[in-house]
Amino acid sequence: MRIRPSMLRHLDNEMTQALLLGNEIQHPSMTYPPVVGAAIRLTFCFHYRALLEFFHNGRKDLIANARDPQKNALLVRHLLPAGTEFDVKPTIYEKRRFLAADIVTAHLSSHRIKYEKLAQGWGCWKDQLALKRRIQLLISKLPNGARLFPLTIAALSKEVSPTM
Repeated sequence: MRIRPSMLRHLDNEMTQALLLGNEIQHPSMTYPPVVGAAIRLTFCFHYRALLEFFHNGRKDLIANARDPQKNALLVRHLLPAGTEFDVKPTIYEKRRFLAADIVTAHLSSHRIKYEKLAQGWGCWKDQLALKRRIQLLISKLPNGARLFPLTIAALSKEVSPTM
């Protein structure tokens, strides 16, 4: 796949939004009404799902019997120099969170109700760490990685320490 500058900007925005939303969830800049807080967490959930699928070249490492990614899907393998490994395997926690995100961000179902109850903590420190370590690895594996993702680099520098 030929990577266009617009695709890199899109990925930069996606990673940046996930990082900034995660930081806002952990360290709110203001007091939000509950419905707004829930919307912020759900938005983080969307970014989490999309980015894990990107970083794992589709869903096969994340969900058993997953179908192949769509032909137009941007995957980490499209960005890496030939012969470069992206050696991050999902943990059991990350696989469970991906499945929950997949269901919560999909259609209405009885499964969604169950996962919405389980997933009230979207944007927790473990979710953020899952994304942050992949983002940092991607930037380190790419020639000029920091220049390709300037917004992401700025978001990484704004992050503060976790709250438990």
